[in-house]
This record gives sequence, structure tokens and C-alpha cells, in this order.
Amino acid sequence: MVTITEDELRGAVSKMLERILEWPEINIDNLYEIASILLTIGICKGSTSFKLLADHIVSLPERLKPILIYPYQLAGVAGELKDKYTKLAEGSLEQLREIISNSLDALSTPKIDEKKVLEQVEKARTLLSSLPRFPRFEE
Repeated sequence: MVTITEDELRGAVSKMLERILEWPEINIDNLYEIASILLTIGICKGSTSFKLLADHIVSLPERLKPILIYPYQLAGVAGELKDKYTKLAEGSLEQLREIISNSLDALSTPKIDEKKVLEQVEKARTLLSSLPRFPRFEE
């Protein structure tokens, strides 16, 4: 049996977050890995709040990808529209960093602070609902 410490989990998630923030257009799929870590914490520790948080984070890449790519599709279009989507992407990623970091802080105590994680679940839900939906065109 392997024991994984809180510091190891926090370090792994921090590295993934840094990769996402460094080049989000390419690394946004790392959110699936972060969600799987949070889900594992929820299952192993019996924390429903971490399971809920993982569910919300799994939904984010699909909603963030169009926003991250849209400014590149707007090449040659009015700068204001491009800037608007760039700011939306940057703000969303910063909120995401805060949500994940704050939820991992709940692991610092001997017993998971469910209330603190549930606050982050609510922030993740708000972030998810604030992101625009882009239609999917499938053949």
C-alpha cells in the first residue's frame, strides 16, 4: 500500500494548475486529472463535497475550450471583442485556481472542513453558470 500525503497531493495539483495557467489552450485537459484527484479524495475520505467539486471541474474544460480558442478565431476582427474573451478566459482561470487551492486547504485539518469545500463548490457552480455556451456543430 502506498501512502500519499497532503503535501504530495497539493504539489501534484499545483504543478498541473501551473501548466494550465501557463498555456491554457493546450493544457486545459489537465483539469480532468485534477478532478480525478479530487474525486479520489472524496471517495477515500468519504467527502461528498469533494465529489461535488470534482463533478463541476470535469464540466469546465468543455466550457472553457471555446473561450480560450475564440480570440484566435477572431484574428482581424475588432480588438474589443478579442480583448473581452481574453479577459473572460483569464478571469475564469484565476477563479479556478482560487477554487482548487482553497478546496485543498480544507485538507490541512485532521478532518476535512466540508463547509469550506462546499463554499468552493458553490463558487465552481457560479463560475460554470457564468461561462457562455457555444453551440456544438456535429456532423
